[in-house]
Amino acid sequence: MSILLSEPLDGGQSSGLPEFSDENLCTAAESDRRGEPRFLYQTVATTIDADAGDAQAEIKCWTRDLSPSGARIMSLEPIFGNTIRLKLMLPKLGQRVIESEIVSRSTELQSDFHNRNSRTLYLYGVRFTKVLAGPSLR
Repeated sequence: MSILLSEPLDGGQSSGLPEFSDENLCTAAESDRRGEPRFLYQTVATTIDADAGDAQAEIKCWTRDLSPSGARIMSLEPIFGNTIRLKLMLPKLGQRVIESEIVSRSTELQSDFHNRNSRTLYLYGVRFTKVLAGPSLR
């Protein structure tokens, strides 16, 4: 089940997502799979691998952009499973835990020009599948 504008995240009210405008819309690449517009939205999130059973480790990540049916997230650690639980703050809706499916994976090298250090960022495209009832990731 995808979370679409026709199925609002807040249980029947408006979607609670910011209005789309030219200044916060992302340009879609040819490989973009989302049917709805995405907008830039950066916030800290926490994720766990829902497929890992008792070995579920929380991983800190950040959102890069958001749409009603998915998000682009980045992490300093790899995420190995295909199904994750993503805990994040949504505009006008507050904290939510959303079960999500990883649909794309890539890496990006990030450089610090002051210290000349670099690190690998792990990037994931996720499709929202279900809003979970409580604030717990487990």
